[in-house]
Amino acid sequence: MATTFPTDDQPHYSGPFTHSGIALTPNYITSLIHATDIGRVKDVQEQVSLIVINQSDAQLLRVTVSMVAKKNNMMSHWRRAKLEYADSCETGLEKGYESIKEIDTPDDDQNPPESLGEDWMSRLNDDRLMSSLSIPGTHDSATYTRPWPFVSTQDLSIQEQLNSGIRYFDLRVGLRNDVPEMCHGVAFLGLQLSDVLDVMYAFLEQHPREAIIVQIKQDRKAQKSTIHFSHAIVQAISLRRERWRTANTTPTLAELRGRIQLFRRFTGPSLFAYGIDVSQWQDNPAEPFTICNKVQLVTVQDHYSCSDPKSLPSLIDSKGGDVANLLKRAAEDPDPEHWYVNFTSAFEVNFFFQIPPKSIAVGGYYLLRWIDGMNARVEAYLQDRAGGKRYGIVAMDFPELGAKELISLIVLSNFKRESNFHRRPLLVFLCLSMLVVVSILGYGKWHLCEDFARDLSPTLGRVES
Repeated sequence: MATTFPTDDQPHYSGPFTHSGIALTPNYITSLIHATDIGRVKDVQEQVSLIVINQSDAQLLRVTVSMVAKKNNMMSHWRRAKLEYADSCETGLEKGYESIKEIDTPDDDQNPPESLGEDWMSRLNDDRLMSSLSIPGTHDSATYTRPWPFVSTQDLSIQEQLNSGIRYFDLRVGLRNDVPEMCHGVAFLGLQLSDVLDVMYAFLEQHPREAIIVQIKQDRKAQKSTIHFSHAIVQAISLRRERWRTANTTPTLAELRGRIQLFRRFTGPSLFAYGIDVSQWQDNPAEPFTICNKVQLVTVQDHYSCSDPKSLPSLIDSKGGDVANLLKRAAEDPDPEHWYVNFTSAFEVNFFFQIPPKSIAVGGYYLLRWIDGMNARVEAYLQDRAGGKRYGIVAMDFPELGAKELISLIVLSNFKRESNFHRRPLLVFLCLSMLVVVSILGYGKWHLCEDFARDLSPTLGRVES
């Protein structure tokens, strides 16, 4: 008899199931969640989904907590668990498990995160240096308020960026009437720095195991102000000092969980040890440059405008080469303390071409032919490479556009066993075929829910014992 399981569309517990003679009531399931340390999930009342697998005389239980489906193609944990299981069909099937505690291993770099958006850092080991991670970021992060072609580089709000997995924010600030305001060049964006930081503080309250890096740059001259820019920033940070790490050393993830690391791209009196110093940032160099600030090395690729006029295909090809070269360099560098910051953003304004940032990020038509943008190119680059690589900070324009899985691929590169379901459907089909053959030969019984089978292979139909 086939077993029926809860699905994403069924908000209530379905059962009762039993494990080792114990009825799997909601209270017992909650205790299992805490036992496996999945209790970090904020709301333990969320739907619990179970997969029960019978193989020979071993009964194994896997408990997962279903998360609300995220925006930007993020899928729930329950659905992702099914795909993950099919892609690695041997996971969790070894005999000898005696305790539910042995099934899940939180804080294990071998396991993909439960949620690719809001909580992906929670599954990384505490001792990982922030410089050793692949971190999705945004360029000119607050420009979503001004949909002007050569000002806007983002459509998502700060909250939406955080929810999608972005953890590096490039904040351009100008001082007006002694108040730090968000700007892009001379254009004010209608937001104060405090508005942006309040969103980050609220996010960290809800996700205390996440960490954020904020780069602050003075992007225009002070207007009607009596204080130095650096003093204004220090004052803004001091309002929630407990949420900031302003040391000039490279933190581990444990040191930064629930906090914000300052990348200081501005100068000021007595600020030599305030935040990670990247004030020697070069403007639009053709080659990557390395900042040596006496504490760490920070290598940056930020070639955002070519000196010679280029068409859209030529500009994307040129920028794509810049980005790929630094991705490769970061992945091959054995030094985990070396920071890499790689900007995929660019634009072109000259007598011959006016190409806004969105066209370069997302792509566009040139001579009646569609040209893939930087987002699609970086996505393809990452798809062709295994997980477990450090690519550093990748700061992007419109990262949710033109490439459905760009942010997810950057996140998944932090994990040694990357899920390939999204790009290796043939492997999944072969896994399912092997399962069917094994079942026919009598080596085990598999009880899979109907929606599991339907999601993985519509042609297989219901899988029954």
